[in-house]
Amino acid sequence: DECLLSIKSATACTYEIIVVDNGSKDGSAQLVQDRHPDAKLIRNTRNRGFAAATNQGTLIARGRYLFMLNPDVVVRSGAIDRLVEFLDSHGDFGLCAPCNTDRDHTIQVSWFPFPTWWALARGRVRHGLFNPLRSPDQSVRPTLRPSSGWIEIDWARGCSLMVDANLYRDLGGLDEGFFLYFEEVDLCKRAHAHGCRCAYIPDSVIVHYRGGSSPPQETVWLDGMLGTYGLRSTYRYLGKHQGWSAQYIMRGIDLLVGCVLLLRSALHRDPTEQAYGQAHGYLLIGEALCLANRKARHIDSTMPNV
Repeated sequence: DECLLSIKSATACTYEIIVVDNGSKDGSAQLVQDRHPDAKLIRNTRNRGFAAATNQGTLIARGRYLFMLNPDVVVRSGAIDRLVEFLDSHGDFGLCAPCNTDRDHTIQVSWFPFPTWWALARGRVRHGLFNPLRSPDQSVRPTLRPSSGWIEIDWARGCSLMVDANLYRDLGGLDEGFFLYFEEVDLCKRAHAHGCRCAYIPDSVIVHYRGGSSPPQETVWLDGMLGTYGLRSTYRYLGKHQGWSAQYIMRGIDLLVGCVLLLRSALHRDPTEQAYGQAHGYLLIGEALCLANRKARHIDSTMPNV
C-alpha cells in the first residue's frame, strides 16, 4: 500500500501501475483492488517467480519505459521522473536505476560489475569459510555518492530498474528459467551484448526495505539470497554466459565448501556455528550435486509473492 501511494504522490510523468500477485494468501491482491482500483491487477493462482510475473505485467504495459519495482519500496519525490528524463536524453542507454537507501538514508549497494565464476567462488570461500556468520556488507556511506550526476554501470538490482520497453521486448523479456535472483543480471548482460548501456542515477532516490517481501520462516540464506534459489540461479547464469565448465567449477567449489562446513560443524562446540555449518553445508552439497538445469519448482506461500 505504501509503495503504490508513494508512486502516486511522487510522480509527475504519465504512468500506469500494473501489479502482478503471485498467488499470495495475505490479502495483498484484495488490498490493491480495494484501495487502488486505478491499478491493473493480475492475479496468479500460484507463485510463478519474479521473472515470469514481471513478463506477465509487461505484456499489457503501454508505456515506452518499463519500471520494475518491488513492493517493499517507497518512491521519493521525482525519482521516477528523473529516470525517464535520463533515458529520454541519452539514446544510447537502454536501462537505468535509482539510488537505493535504507530508511535512515544510508545508501545501499545496488549496482555491480558483471559476475564471473572466479569472483563468485572467491566470495563463497570468503563468506562461507572465514566469515560464516557475517552477511556481506550491503551499505556504503553517503559520501560515496558519485558527484558526476550519473555513472555507467554493468547491472543494477531488479528491485528498481527502468528499461526501454522496445529493448525489453527485443531481448525477449526476463529469462523465466530464473525463478528468483540473477534475472536482472542476465537482462543487463544481454542488453550490453545488444549494444545498450546501463546507468546509475544517484539523484533519483527510493527507499528499499531490504528483504521486506521475503519470508521470515526461511532460515538458510547465502550471500544475502534465499539459499536454494540463489544457488540455482547462480549456476544457470554461469552456464548461460560463461559456459558449462564455469558452472561445474562453481558447483565443485560449493561442494568443497559444503563438506568443510559440515566437518567443522561436527567438531565445533558453539551451537550457533554448528547450526550454520549443518544448514549451509547440506544446502551447498545438495544443490551442487543437482545437475539438472531446471527452474526452482518448490513453490509455496512463504516465497516472495508480489
